[in-house]
Formats: sequence, C-alpha cells, structure tokens
Amino acid sequence: MPVQIHGKEYYTVAERLIELDKRHKGNYSLESEMTYFRDGIVIFRSTLKIGDNIYTGHAMEKEGSSMINKTSYIENAETSSWGRVLSAANIIVEGDTSVASADEVATAITNQGTQSEKPASDKQKYLIGKLCVENNIDAKQYIDGELTNTEASEIIQQLKGE
Repeated sequence: MPVQIHGKEYYTVAERLIELDKRHKGNYSLESEMTYFRDGIVIFRSTLKIGDNIYTGHAMEKEGSSMINKTSYIENAETSSWGRVLSAANIIVEGDTSVASADEVATAITNQGTQSEKPASDKQKYLIGKLCVENNIDAKQYIDGELTNTEASEIIQQLKGE
C-alpha cells in the first residue's frame, strides 16, 4: 500500500522486495556491503544480480539525524540502499514512478526539517508501546517528551518491519 507524502504516492522497500520475489521467484542475488563507517556516518552499497544483469544502489545515513537514526542508522542505510538498487533494476510496484522509496523520502524530509514538527500523538505513543511489547523491546528508548509526529511514524514503520 503506497504512502502519501506531499500528495505523491511512494512505496516502501518491503513492498519492492515483495515485487522482486514475485517477478523473479528467488532467481536473483541481493547483497549489501558497508563501504564506509566513520564518525557517525555509514554508507552501504547494494548489488542486485538478475541473470546477466547487475544493478547497484547506495545510501548514506548519519547517526542521530532522525529519531530512527538515533538507534538504527546502520540498518536504515542498508534498507535505503536496497530501495535504490531495486529502483535501478526497475523493480517497482505498479503505479510507482519514483526512484526513491517511501522510507527514503520520509527520512529526507525529516532530515531537511521541511515537515511540520508536531508532537507525537497519544495514539502513536500507544502503538509504539504496543509494538515494543510485541517485539520484546524496551519502549523507553523510543518514547520521550520530545518525540515528533514524523519520528513516531518512522519508529512505527521500523517496529512493524516495513
């Protein structure tokens, strides 16, 4: 299901991975490699091999640049590099016209500070707490008095595995 961001539909990396498997039935290789890791910055390169074709995607994240990147900037960079390589291989969901995934656009908006910084809603905080319990994770690391709506949305997506 696409995510609406500034009136445009974007698909998650998880949706693009499902599309990859639908199209190629496991007859592919997706590998990722951390190519840079220093001073709170990480860069990943992902390589997708489908038959004789090889595609590459890169992503960079900075520790602490968003709520998710306070705890998961390495994972976030790897996932974003997957989204880029899938796009390079034209593995997009029907109706998707963007190189960037929903995950990447949401992170970029947060990092640029262009989205309204409303505080997280009680409903978002409740859902984060519920998902943390389901995943056996201490919710205290995610819920604090300064959590924004955008950050809460990112955490919810991460906890749902999207």
